[in-house]
Amino acid sequence: MPIKANPVKPFKFLAVALCLAIALYTGYWYWLARSFETVIHQWQANMAVKQASLTYDSLTVSGFPGTVSVNVHNMNMTQSRYGTWSFPLFQIRVNPLNMNALEVIAPQTNHFNAAGDTHELTMAFGKLRLSHAYNTGARTQDISLAIDDMAFEKTTDSAALDHFLIDLTVTPPLYKPISSYAELKRWRDHNGTVRLNRLLLERGSIKVESNGDLTLSTAFQPRFNGTISVLGVIELLTQLQEEKIINEQMAGLVKSFITMLNGGKTPQVNQPLVAPIVINDSDMLTIGPFPIFKIPTIEWNAL
Repeated sequence: MPIKANPVKPFKFLAVALCLAIALYTGYWYWLARSFETVIHQWQANMAVKQASLTYDSLTVSGFPGTVSVNVHNMNMTQSRYGTWSFPLFQIRVNPLNMNALEVIAPQTNHFNAAGDTHELTMAFGKLRLSHAYNTGARTQDISLAIDDMAFEKTTDSAALDHFLIDLTVTPPLYKPISSYAELKRWRDHNGTVRLNRLLLERGSIKVESNGDLTLSTAFQPRFNGTISVLGVIELLTQLQEEKIINEQMAGLVKSFITMLNGGKTPQVNQPLVAPIVINDSDMLTIGPFPIFKIPTIEWNAL
């Protein structure tokens, strides 16, 4: 007489396997969260060694079973040389199934303050979002920083930006910050390139965008080859003049320069001014055919 298979045993095996997988994932998720909490504590200790401070009210973890979010509440970073950064909520987020990507988000109104002997600079800004990802197959490193609603005050002057975005791709990737001349040379000799995918500054109807490639020369000085686009350039000049950042004479000179860049015509409303922007082998920043200023020599002796 044939022996009948017991359907209960496979079901029990699957149930046990599922419970084991859930338990392992849960343990891994909370281990990962605690690891990032440890990073915050180490960061705090390292800043104390550098005569700086990192303080916060509390650390919490959220997001289970999805994205790990380590939340630092009322965080303040102070360094006498650079000033104080204040974040009501500072979040580090990572997908536990993709450790090649990391996000830092400060979703509320944040502040930066730097006071010197003769002036004080204050900046308030809205949501900050920093994304950092490695593409191991293409051997690239992608870095993106976006900030909304930036407002600056310096003594009695003020300025504002509605949106700031910079998106970079580093090839080959830097798995840690460069800390020596030899490391910098190694990166450059492997065709080290920082691709500026997009730089965006917006204020009302004014929009400035740029993209291009940044490399290092044989003398380790920056070389850039890209384009710049300015929408609302005449409106920008008017605003700068109204805020007394430039005078009437300077505004007239810049308008003449813009007209020459635009083929002898004044840019119309909603017509962007587009021109090549280059840092050449003479360390000169040029826009179109016009030299703007010489880039100061970077000294790498401190590395």
